[in-house]
Amino acid sequence: MTPPNKFVAIIVAYLSMSSCYATSFPAEDGRLLKDGDRVVLLGGTFIERIQTHGYLETELSSVLRERNLTFRNLGWSGDNVLGESRAVFGSIEDGYARLSRDLKLATPSVVIIHYGIVEALSGPAGIERFRQGLQRLVDDIHRLDARAILLLPRPQGSMGDRFPSTATFNEMLGHYWSAILEVAKLTGSATVDLDVPGMTRLPAAPRGRGGGRSKDGRTPFPRGLTADELQLTAKGYWEQAPGMAAARGAARARPEFRIDLRSNRIDAAGMTVN
Repeated sequence: MTPPNKFVAIIVAYLSMSSCYATSFPAEDGRLLKDGDRVVLLGGTFIERIQTHGYLETELSSVLRERNLTFRNLGWSGDNVLGESRAVFGSIEDGYARLSRDLKLATPSVVIIHYGIVEALSGPAGIERFRQGLQRLVDDIHRLDARAILLLPRPQGSMGDRFPSTATFNEMLGHYWSAILEVAKLTGSATVDLDVPGMTRLPAAPRGRGGGRSKDGRTPFPRGLTADELQLTAKGYWEQAPGMAAARGAARARPEFRIDLRSNRIDAAGMTVN
């Protein structure tokens, strides 16, 4: 039986231990999240859907329950580091002003940032604009007396022979990764890699079962781990939860109990079923 919740748990572990991927961080006691932290999640679609599915906050609150964490989600679908989507019908400057205002109202002590996916679609011409925008954002977060944690976005998986190759996009995303790492180094911010092999990488969906729509397309709900090999479904967030903790040693025993009505089978792990 495949352990569930690998995704969120790996983030939890990164945030709870004394080291992180790629760069240093200013937490004097060696922990990314400290007692009493007010955690603000900031980014585009990936962040916005975390509040819908709720696994990250649940995992952090339970595994790190002694740290008395609180959360605010400022995700906005399709957003970029300039807050462009938040402008609605206003200017780009209006969007960033709203982002800044919302951050200030949320009174964070730490901000977890996920940007780069939307920006990578701009190609090489957008890299410097992204880097400058991200550095401005981190600097503004520091002015709020808060710490920044930068998430390195996952590349897009292959969608099969019927769709264009994702290799070009992923290669470009790698350049935006480099910009994130550069900003992290310049600002002393932590980074968390969402695609570490064996820790946070999504397991491959069984052939014929990943992606697509449920009930032969008669409902709008996607099945599988992702909707497009990039944006996670509820199952995708669930499947990757505990690994985000396990990557940095915050794993815990997780009893599982599953009933398959079709095969009349009961499976259990970490517990005994009589």
